[in-house]
Amino acid sequence: LFHPDWGFIRGNPGLASERGWNADVGFELSGAGSGPLRDLRLEAGVFQRELDEGIEWVLNVNNAYMPLNTGPSRALGVEIGIGATVFEQLRLGASYTYTDARYLGDGGSGAYQSGVERVFPHVPEHAYSLSAALDLGALEPWTELRYESEVSYQVGRATLADDALQVDAGVILRPGRWTRLGFLTDGVTLSLEASNLTHEQRSDSLGQPLPNQTLWLLRVRGATR
Repeated sequence: LFHPDWGFIRGNPGLASERGWNADVGFELSGAGSGPLRDLRLEAGVFQRELDEGIEWVLNVNNAYMPLNTGPSRALGVEIGIGATVFEQLRLGASYTYTDARYLGDGGSGAYQSGVERVFPHVPEHAYSLSAALDLGALEPWTELRYESEVSYQVGRATLADDALQVDAGVILRPGRWTRLGFLTDGVTLSLEASNLTHEQRSDSLGQPLPNQTLWLLRVRGATR
């Protein structure tokens, strides 16, 4: 926030502190299930976030990015999630989040363009996710899909970033489930993960495009009994 002046990006030592509070309430129901459906789960909750003085990077009239106080904002939302295990091997999950996040004032700092809807940046109004994992003993392939509706990636931005569907997938190896390696716990895993298989393009807080390539990760985890 106290970035040196590089012409196209600069700091702002006159910022007021960002202050806010969060609250959420919800419930969770779970049951053993019967027949092919086991480990049933239902979750629901509502949340609220209040900011007295937000801080966001903004492109000013001199075509330079700098952090500015954006005044009060409020986010109200609801989350719903369900899950189950099918035939004791296939774990399924789904969730939905609705968020209404908006600025409550004019910012008092020139952060907003005239006539631009004062939605909070980087917060999609609708977000859905689906997940699946198949327990094959030592191997567990999994995938996760996440859809997000259009988002504003900058305060006062007149245009919105397109909606996006991101697909992640991977496979987990638990060597302790092999007879010869039974001395290892389930906490010892080797996994290969692929993030953003759909090559979705997003932007950072300065409106600059982030990489849209698939990110491959090889993870090794260990845990004692």
